[in-house]
Amino acid sequence: MNDNTLILTLDNGCRFAYLHQRDSDVSYVGVAIHAGTRDETDNESGLAHFVEHTVFKGTEHFSAKQINTEVERLGGDLNAFTTKETTVFHATVLNQGVNNALRVLVELTNHPTFPEDELRKEANVIVDEIQALNDSPDERIYEDLEAMIFGSSPMGRKILGDESSVRKFGRNDALRWVRTHFTPSNMSFFAFTSLPAEQLTDYLNSLLGKGKETSTAEREDTNPSFAATEASKQSVNMNTHQAYLAMGGRTVGRLHEDFVPIALATNMLGGPAISSWLYTALREEQGLAYSVDASYTAYSDTGCLIIVTSTEPKFVNRCRKIIHQQLLRLQSVTQTELDAAKLQIKGQIAIADDNKENIALGMVKSALLFNKHFTRDEIWQAIDRITVKDIHSVATRYFNPDNLHELLYK
Repeated sequence: MNDNTLILTLDNGCRFAYLHQRDSDVSYVGVAIHAGTRDETDNESGLAHFVEHTVFKGTEHFSAKQINTEVERLGGDLNAFTTKETTVFHATVLNQGVNNALRVLVELTNHPTFPEDELRKEANVIVDEIQALNDSPDERIYEDLEAMIFGSSPMGRKILGDESSVRKFGRNDALRWVRTHFTPSNMSFFAFTSLPAEQLTDYLNSLLGKGKETSTAEREDTNPSFAATEASKQSVNMNTHQAYLAMGGRTVGRLHEDFVPIALATNMLGGPAISSWLYTALREEQGLAYSVDASYTAYSDTGCLIIVTSTEPKFVNRCRKIIHQQLLRLQSVTQTELDAAKLQIKGQIAIADDNKENIALGMVKSALLFNKHFTRDEIWQAIDRITVKDIHSVATRYFNPDNLHELLYK
């Protein structure tokens, strides 16, 4: 993919990340706010996600119904999500609907009204979402293990919050969050489109006006330097048919020199390919598990490695032993294994680039957090530079079984 990315500054101080695509009738636009779960106080658990839901309940110029239909009536799609670090609103539309989508996005982030009666209804919806997550051990275990990994750090907080916190939020809480975090210095609009950058820039400037505001929020330092901590173990009785075994530890963020080696080692260990070491050892060779996953989540200044599998309760100890063996195997990876892993992950990246929505969302994340877009060529060059010694180093430092937390649902 060629890098035709521009990162501009709008008249009011917002960033605008623009990536040109050729000869397409479909555009991907949105806005990302540099605020998420990690920016909440102890009394605000789940507030970022609550606000993401409730901005759709009405703005100064649009009713909830108008918000929902303004993009969809032109065949488009409007969505949103909250992460530990960001809140994102995005739309996929035909080119003729881009202005409509941008107007709605500006309304959602700059003029929400948060009607109290609608907040109570949406709180019930979010509580249902929390309960659904609690009923899904294969999803919940990731969040619970992250809480173990990050401990009292803001990164350990749950994105959805809990039932009691969600039900207590009111209009003043939502407005305070928006005033604090939805400020120009904290936001980036984005577009992946064949429409001219100048056209969209002019339109956004007309919607947003002028004036520069800065966020009043101060993000707590997560202490990005890695320090191995004493591994903890927890076992929770979930009364499930299968046992769920998860292991994980703290790593480093997106800009750390270890980022690419960790990502490559994780993919080799338990990425999406059925030839991954864990899949081969646990399922193909031993028939102990239907699936196994190893994932590396890199935040701006920290990260975490998580391995999850499910099996019959009587096989938990065997699965644990095999996972430990594969983790230690990384410390002696060969050049042949590394070359194969590099080729495989490049193919996965190339295939992912066929998903244009993912390209747009990846672009704005990089622009928002790092004021830069990482091209495929830059990523591939970083992969090519990785040596066997690099993998051995990160394997010893981050993949050592003795330093990993363990969570068992049984």
